Amino acid sequence: MNSQIQTKYLILVWFLVLLICLLIALTGCMTLDVTGGLDPKVYYRHDLEIEVNGQKAIGVMTAKRAKEYAIKIYAEENIDYLLITTCHRQFTLEQKIKGMFVYVYFPQEPIETSGSCPMRIEAFEKKKFLRYSSAFIEFENRDTTLNAVLVCNGETKQVGGASICQSWKGLEQMILFPTLIKTATPDPECNTMESVGEIGFRWHVAPKECVYLFRELSGRKRLHRLQSIGYEEIAIKGD
Repeated sequence: MNSQIQTKYLILVWFLVLLICLLIALTGCMTLDVTGGLDPKVYYRHDLEIEVNGQKAIGVMTAKRAKEYAIKIYAEENIDYLLITTCHRQFTLEQKIKGMFVYVYFPQEPIETSGSCPMRIEAFEKKKFLRYSSAFIEFENRDTTLNAVLVCNGETKQVGGASICQSWKGLEQMILFPTLIKTATPDPECNTMESVGEIGFRWHVAPKECVYLFRELSGRKRLHRLQSIGYEEIAIKGD
């Protein structure tokens, strides 16, 4: 009789242990699943309000070269989960953030200060529906010193050695330079540039992130780097 009781007791203990492990696993999955049904194959528009060293933007921006960046992230509602990613690191914060959050970014030499190393910021908020916002920051660095005129999404502006253009996929944009240049498209899945006169180029925005490089043919052979972002959907914010 005692043996049967011990056997039943052990079975009950193992069942409880298994149940606890299952609940922990499910809880872990719920914590990590912050996408809220967003399609990972779809590129959503960046629309998070940000400020970098006093310069404000909505969704995308190019930051002037600096040793450190005070990045302010604004949100109309609370943020429950924040994810910041560069080519080198990822920073996560899972707690309530009200209104604004400040992240001081010190680029790691030389991996984050040469070539293309943008920052992606993703903010999540859970209520009845999941609210999702994101931002994309491109940084000027010592390699990018060739200025240009960018015609992007209905706006014409002077830009420094690095620029960024976000628009609906398939739309045509343009960039102009003060001198003769050559261009390169490292990613074969990105649309190629078409010449406009002697100093301009136009392209149709691909539904992804595309880096275009421009170098002047003579003189100092300065470099310009353009980030082209084509979005396919706008994330629904919910109520």
